[in-house]
Amino acid sequence: MIRKLIILGAVAGAGLAAPAGGACLLCSCTVDGGAVSFGSFSAFSGAQDATGLIEVDCLGVLGTPLDSFTLKLGPGLHGSFAVREMRSGADALIYNLYTDAARTTIWGDGTGGTSVVTLTNSLSLLTWSVSAPVYGRIPSQPTAKAGVYSDTVLVTVEW
Repeated sequence: MIRKLIILGAVAGAGLAAPAGGACLLCSCTVDGGAVSFGSFSAFSGAQDATGLIEVDCLGVLGTPLDSFTLKLGPGLHGSFAVREMRSGADALIYNLYTDAARTTIWGDGTGGTSVVTLTNSLSLLTWSVSAPVYGRIPSQPTAKAGVYSDTVLVTVEW
């Protein structure tokens, strides 16, 4: 399943249900990306951090639970995994998304030094809900121009 998260100085999204193939052929999940709101960013105040959640609700069918799934994030519309960019017209504001609160592990698709997040249904329930925190950071950018910056990041759920 593929899901978009929109970064409007934040990561946001809405639920979407779709069946997928893999270990559980009849399973389905809905994904909701909560906001990672950076709020107002001051070019002179240093790095700015924000946190949000990606929430996933899954349903196994006919007695087949979904054991686990992997969450992958795309690079966004304008940047790369190493340097994601929010845009306001032609102006760019660099940011990134991480799997850890220390903001040392870039959340991507597992390529180019990025990591993914795997969530496990340890109780083998047919219906289960789980969330994964998303850690964002805008590094210090003294030359950043005022504006409303946005980006779109694709979230992929694989099982």
